[in-house]
Parts: sequence; structure tokens; C-alpha cells
Amino acid sequence: IEKNHLHGEVVSYGVLVMLTCDKQFKERDRVYSFNKNLGLPTCLADIEVEEKDLDKVLDKAMETGDIKHIPYKITREMIYNSITDLEKLM
Repeated sequence: IEKNHLHGEVVSYGVLVMLTCDKQFKERDRVYSFNKNLGLPTCLADIEVEEKDLDKVLDKAMETGDIKHIPYKITREMIYNSITDLEKLM
């Protein structure tokens, strides 16, 4: 992903995923609008990820050190559901 996109672009999309996962929908919608206005990613296509690539993305997400420093357990299914919920906002 980061071959064609700056790290911050990918992080901005990840923030949307995590806010969705955390059910902070009001904040997610605020950040979504901010991203949209600045041309930052708001969906998988914006970071050139296709549905067929989601397994790799989810594997990587579950390996990050950050996922271990949160107040509740995050599952692969939670991240997947958050991504699919985001895709519906388009």
C-alpha cells in the first residue's frame, strides 16, 4: 500500500476503521468528512486495496504492536466488519 501512498494517508484510513470498530460513529463521521474534504482515503479503493486483498490486510492488522495496547480485545472479525461498514458510507 505504502508504495503509492504516504504513511499518513494509510493511517488516516486506519483511524476511520478503528473509530468504527470502537463504535464512535459521531467522531468517525467527523473524521470521514475531514478526510473527504482533504482528499484523504475514506474507502479501500482510495488506498488501492481490493476485496481479494483483505485477508492480507487483516493478517497485518492483527500483527501490529498497537493492537496489544488497547482497553479491549480487537478481533479480526471486528476489523473486517468495520471495514465493510466503512465501505457502505460511500
